[in-house]
Amino acid sequence: MWYLRGGAPDVQFGHVAGGTPFWMSADQHVYWSHTHRTVDVVTDLDCGLPLGTPQGIGFLLRSRLLTNHELSTTS
Repeated sequence: MWYLRGGAPDVQFGHVAGGTPFWMSADQHVYWSHTHRTVDVVTDLDCGLPLGTPQGIGFLLRSRLLTNHELSTTS
């Protein structure tokens, strides 16, 4: 789950366009800690949402494993 506003156990892990902070549950943040994450804002057609959204947009998380160098500098 990703959140636009965080609660007590949530972790802010970045910003989307316009500087809006993006939040993730603390458990999920730990689970994804070995990855570089990019959140894209896409149209329903781009992300294949079958039911669509009222605004016609969605969020798509792209990730890749961190390199050994990146892992060593984040510890």
